[in-house]
Amino acid sequence: MKSSIQKRLFLVGCPRSGTTLLQSFLASHAEIKSFPESHFFRHLLEKQTPVRKQFGVAPKDIQNNFAKFLLEADAPAMVKHIPKRAIFSAQYACRFAQILDEITQQAGQSIWLEKTPDHLFYADYIEKHIDSACFIHILRKGSDVVASLYEVAQKYPQVWHGPWTIDYCIKKWLSSVELSLKQAQKENHLLVSYEQFINDPQAVLKTIFDFLDIKFEYEKLVSRQESCQLIGATAEPWKAAVSHSIYQSSDAKFQRIFNRSQQTYIQTCLQTYLDGALKMSVTNPLFAPAI
Repeated sequence: MKSSIQKRLFLVGCPRSGTTLLQSFLASHAEIKSFPESHFFRHLLEKQTPVRKQFGVAPKDIQNNFAKFLLEADAPAMVKHIPKRAIFSAQYACRFAQILDEITQQAGQSIWLEKTPDHLFYADYIEKHIDSACFIHILRKGSDVVASLYEVAQKYPQVWHGPWTIDYCIKKWLSSVELSLKQAQKENHLLVSYEQFINDPQAVLKTIFDFLDIKFEYEKLVSRQESCQLIGATAEPWKAAVSHSIYQSSDAKFQRIFNRSQQTYIQTCLQTYLDGALKMSVTNPLFAPAI
């Protein structure tokens, strides 16, 4: 049977940049099947030993991670379709897309949406091994992201692999923005600004749905309770507010968390990339970054 899948959509960006909020809107569209974060390509590629990486051999625990994701996605029947004798990472990448295709088709939908922010760092690999892959990058003001990353990692160190330092939070934002900017000119990549999204969600969503080539009906997207159920997992309490109304960005958290000296240090570090980011705002009206 010919696949009815039109696009395989990856929503990426620096963590705490609004990926979950944007996902909740996109997931409420009738044509889009949304999935919880899989971290699939991080598990597939980061955990390889040097020898396995050289020959493209998948890590030993990829089947367990694959199965865990399918259970979280409420698709236990699909676990049996995980390849049992596959050796290479590319085989698992292909099957990952095929299984999400099947789940989406069974739901009578034509686009699937997978949101793992750090899949940004594996975009080239995903494009190579998954046909019709497209990416939406969301970028948010650097000081807001650094404050949010620092706060959540301090509050949930076990989940975030330890309390992040200020320097690590800055590095995470800078590396994410830099990589998104490098992908900006590709036809299958769209960059959007978190700040513009919260200021005018209807305009930004229209551009996104034009990018996806599907009908846009804003009034059908504003009720997002159902689409939030698979997004805010119980193991991720910091996502609990995703079903709330969108809110304006402010410097309140940044000023509350950091003292004056830390604020100055952070702003100075973020300024490094501001000039290049401003150039991007000219070519892409949806992306108007700020530090």
